[in-house]
Amino acid sequence: MLKRSSRRVIIFHENMGRIDENVKEYDIFLTPKYYIVRREKLPIKFLFQAKKLAPSILDELIEDSEDTSYVVYRDKDEWVFIAYNPKIIYDESIKIGLDPDNARSMYFAEQIRDRLKQPICLGDSALAVVEGYVTLIPKSFAGENGCKSIDVASLELPKSYASAGKSSTLSATQSYIIATSLTLIALAIFAEGVRYSKAAQRESDRVADVADGDVVLISKISRDNILQKYRRIDRKERDKRETLKKIGSLLSNSVSLVSFKSDENGYEAKLRADSASAMATLERKVKHKGFSYKKIGMQMRISGRWR
Repeated sequence: MLKRSSRRVIIFHENMGRIDENVKEYDIFLTPKYYIVRREKLPIKFLFQAKKLAPSILDELIEDSEDTSYVVYRDKDEWVFIAYNPKIIYDESIKIGLDPDNARSMYFAEQIRDRLKQPICLGDSALAVVEGYVTLIPKSFAGENGCKSIDVASLELPKSYASAGKSSTLSATQSYIIATSLTLIALAIFAEGVRYSKAAQRESDRVADVADGDVVLISKISRDNILQKYRRIDRKERDKRETLKKIGSLLSNSVSLVSFKSDENGYEAKLRADSASAMATLERKVKHKGFSYKKIGMQMRISGRWR
């Protein structure tokens, strides 16, 4: 663990130990264990063009692309394409005793390739350049000069290409939209409960008239009728909770929630992707989760009815 400016830099590598001290804010420095990288010389000029190519360039190296995020940047005459899973990093933060919500910027070891004239020691391994890529190697492979201890200055980078934290972390605006929607649904559930409570009492009175005072018959009919009514309500509310959870899982650093509306019949959510590759990833996720959707430019409208 290193200190960089006002924040700590936590190096994520395979020999990490638990951090017992209280770290309020920190940046993450990822070693190649946590990402996949490929360098390509391509005849393109603009970053947005390179970002569109990231999924196809890295696809064959990724086992499961559903939760993958991409980083693209230019390094001299090469484009650097990086794929990583924010959820794995989030879970790893918890595992070593850190609060993932306190993570800020994220850096990749590939960014210090030109500074690795000599391997850097990391526990039983070393960070070195092998065939043009920053790689983790056993210490014994570090050459006759061995590896050097970590130097804070060598990890100080002018730019971060990714923010740290869970991929589904919501912004304040997104949290407000979801919270408001949940509040409205909760109020609707309460109103529904009051209405059904009154309806149940009327049903109970009607059954009492039909049963003509038979206590056993009254109890059995009432229980069956009320159970069926509330079973339908419970199924509907469970569907609402699951739908909100699935919509939340679609959000990421590159996909944001524009709006969310719901009533007793159904719901509508509008999402915005910041790139074509993010939209393509979002579309795969939406199809996988069985949502009905419509794309309009870089926005997607998801809608459905409560079961």
